Formats: sequence, structure tokens, C-alpha cells
Amino acid sequence: MYEFFEDLKDSIFGNERQADLSRFADRMGMAYQKKRGIKDLEFELMDLKIFKGSKRKTIRHFCTQKLPNIEGSVQLFDYQYYPDSGKRQTTILIFESSAYDFPTFLLRPKGTFEKLGTLLSSGKPEFRHTPAFNKEFVLNSSAKDLVKPFFQKDVLDLLLTLNHLTLEGKGRYLMIYEKSKLQPIDKLLPFYEDALELAENMHRDPPSEFV
Repeated sequence: MYEFFEDLKDSIFGNERQADLSRFADRMGMAYQKKRGIKDLEFELMDLKIFKGSKRKTIRHFCTQKLPNIEGSVQLFDYQYYPDSGKRQTTILIFESSAYDFPTFLLRPKGTFEKLGTLLSSGKPEFRHTPAFNKEFVLNSSAKDLVKPFFQKDVLDLLLTLNHLTLEGKGRYLMIYEKSKLQPIDKLLPFYEDALELAENMHRDPPSEFV
């Protein structure tokens, strides 16, 4: 019912976001769909944190494109969902590659209090050769030792310049977004390019140990 009224509103008043995203997709050579069912996403993705919970979930402005550089493809869309805290909207990029083989992980920016705790803590750093990274990010995974080799120094250094981004990974999927942030159209290309650089840098066989 909710989607019906959203579509009705768009048909009467128009939808600037839809027009902007459609033009962006055309400019980038991406296929565009006005909306897509959450169940149309690959089943594996439903285990990732941002898709868990929430009774109502909507995908709009779904764009997709083949990416030979990573031997795969990318999906870009606006995701609207309703956790207990109320309505949230996020622009998501999902990179798919047969060359990826990620254990399930979530890498997210630390909050203010977490950063303060890091300064006061003398615990073992997650990435011992990049102490600045440990101050900015939290890595969650039941298989951290298998995840860390994907985060070589070039990836860590790049993420330090993009410390607002959250990454989730599982199997052949790498998902990148800014929590509760719908990317404005004038910021969409830089967001895409930054995420693509990360995806390309992580497109390699992980070494036996991280640095």
C-alpha cells in the first residue's frame, strides 16, 4: 500500500530524484529501473546488516552496469527502510565479482565515544602497521583473520580519506554506503568513483597475511 501511494504521488507531482538518477544512469551507460523488489536482490545479501530487520524496505532508482575491471558488475540504488528509530534512506553500491571471496564482514566508522575509548585504551590494534586506521574504523567479523588480508595498506590509506563510508562484504559481494545518507545528485559521481576505486583495489588475490 505504501508503494502505491509513493507511485501515485510521483505520477501527480513528478519525482526530481527519479529524473536525476535516470539521467545519471544514462550518462554512465547504466541500465535504469524506477524500482525493484527487495526480494529481487541476491539471497546472500539478505544476511548483511543493513538488510536485516525492518518490516518495510524499498529499493528505488536501481542502476546496474558491467565492470570488466573487476570481472563483474555494479548495482547502485536508493534504499529506504524503517528500523525502530524511524525512516532511514541510504544510497548503496554493490560490487559483484567472481574474483571476490569475502568472509562476512562489516567495516564501519567509529562514533565519537568509540574514538574516545580508543584513545584511552591500550588494547591490541586491529591493523598494527596503520595505527591511524584503528582510530577511525571498527571491523566486525567472526573470521577477522581471513578478512584482514583484503585490507592491504593502499586500501587502508584510501579508506582514511573516505572515513565516512561503511563496507560490508560476503562471498562475491562488496557493498559500500554512507550510513543513513542519501547521496545528493551533485555528490553521486564522486561517491561512485571513490567506491569503484576501493572495489578495484580489493579485486586481487589476498596475500597470506595483512600489513
